[in-house]
Amino acid sequence: MAHPLMYVSGNTQEQEFPLILTIGREPNYDELLDDSIGIINDDEFRSMSGGVWVTAYTQFAKQFFGSTATSRQLKDICFKKNASPIVFANAFPMAIPNSVADKADMRNNFIASIPIHVANIFNSQLSKRFRLVIQHGADRSKASELATELIKNECAKRNIPYYSSSFFYNGNSIDIQEQLRNASPIIQSIFTEFFGTPDKAVIVGVTR
Repeated sequence: MAHPLMYVSGNTQEQEFPLILTIGREPNYDELLDDSIGIINDDEFRSMSGGVWVTAYTQFAKQFFGSTATSRQLKDICFKKNASPIVFANAFPMAIPNSVADKADMRNNFIASIPIHVANIFNSQLSKRFRLVIQHGADRSKASELATELIKNECAKRNIPYYSSSFFYNGNSIDIQEQLRNASPIIQSIFTEFFGTPDKAVIVGVTR
């Protein structure tokens, strides 16, 4: 079974609000990625307490609601709206199980497939709604440097702001918040449009 090119929540594809594209490394499976759009399983996501998806929600919640915000607060709102402005994708076209010790060497084996993979992400039906791209966890491997260059070029062609950060792991939270600081006005604008009101901090009982 192939792994989707991107993951979204609920009926996000049927709506028109702007999106934040987050790009990680690769899924922790052993399958190829296809060009489909996957739908996040709400029940599974609701029960998650860690991982890339949870970290992303935590970091964006902190950027919008304030430093005490949590992933749960943002997840609950998105579940109620059956949609989310956060889209998940990967820089590499092949999943790699966590059990593989030398992932960098394995990534270099499919360098030739990276350009087509990145092009597929930015040629997708959702790409016209990307208002911000955040790549997390890039390193100095050949595969990562190539993917980063291609992603930056796609963003430049489309005038989409690009930012990079440490890998989306909650242990990197302080670094990620600092790295996303300059993107904060864009993040706040995207979530404000998604929520449909100037300020939804009152919904979750936090202040900025």
